[in-house]
Amino acid sequence: MSLDKVWLSFVDYRPDPATPEKDRIALGCILEARAGRGWLLSLAGRASLTEPELMTMDRIGRETLVHPADFLKQQLREVFERARGVLSFEQGGASRQLAQVHRWSFYVMPPRLIRIERHLSQNNTQALYSATEQLFIARMLGRDVSLDRTLRAKQIIPEDWRAQVPPAWQIAQSSLSAPMEPRAQR
Repeated sequence: MSLDKVWLSFVDYRPDPATPEKDRIALGCILEARAGRGWLLSLAGRASLTEPELMTMDRIGRETLVHPADFLKQQLREVFERARGVLSFEQGGASRQLAQVHRWSFYVMPPRLIRIERHLSQNNTQALYSATEQLFIARMLGRDVSLDRTLRAKQIIPEDWRAQVPPAWQIAQSSLSAPMEPRAQR
């Protein structure tokens, strides 16, 4: 079974936005998808940053991004609160709103539409969780995953990539859900 409309956004810290890939620190990955009459968001993010990573940041970055996953989850909750719990799914809802605000050193990539095929043993939430984690691992390792094809949630990245993630790069995952905007429930 396939999740046809899934929106992907990566979240990075870029010390110098003029050279975005130089010394980039991958902070998180957000996937948004329709789930029945609601909207589901899956977040994978770094649980904490290392001292050398924090030292590359400005004062505000050091203070707010010590625990990137917690910061991202808080930012997403604020988007929910501003929207009073009802977000438009089209164009990536919450990720789109975050991308409009965070365009510089703390950078949220504008959402990109992708397709995910879930395994029969997975429900939609499990497939999103699995895909979010795997796409984030690829991003942290600086590896490319073709997003122009349907991704299989059970096996997006080779298994040995997980073993290459340093212990300091612990990943925290969470999810949020909300009802869809009434006109989007057609």
